[in-house]
Amino acid sequence: MEEIKSKSELVQMVKSKRRELENLIESIPPSRLTETGVENDWSVKDIMAHISRWEHMMCEWIKDLQAGIIPDRPPPGQPWENLDQINASIFEENKQKPFSRVQAEFQSSYKSTLELIEITPERDLFEPGVFEWTKNNPLWYFIGGNTFWHYEEHIPSIRNRIEKWINSE
Repeated sequence: MEEIKSKSELVQMVKSKRRELENLIESIPPSRLTETGVENDWSVKDIMAHISRWEHMMCEWIKDLQAGIIPDRPPPGQPWENLDQINASIFEENKQKPFSRVQAEFQSSYKSTLELIEITPERDLFEPGVFEWTKNNPLWYFIGGNTFWHYEEHIPSIRNRIEKWINSE
């Protein structure tokens, strides 16, 4: 696990890994972006919707924390033991959306994430225990889990699918 020590390092890590993910996505022909089988029944579009939903939820949790509200995390009625069900719900919410809308939300959630990092005081990001809700972990861990670590989780599947497409041509 990378140990991030400053806001500038955090922003740089998020941007770097996001750039890697976006470059990979941009290398895919548009006709393939909605083709299933990248991760089980998911397409690249579905992975983008999934990432953007988690970024959006993370931003809402952090805004709640900053307002002195304990966030509903995971989403209300969804225990962490049901993470697969949470992800399935995100898939169902987004599967009929056109790619253009998913792409816009993907960019919007990323922009909101960067803006939120920029306005969050360094102490709030890096000092363990600032927010009781984080269970003595620094807040940046939650940002990493919903950004660069999350991107790293999905990049191999996309890369593997691209290789299969190339090898089948």
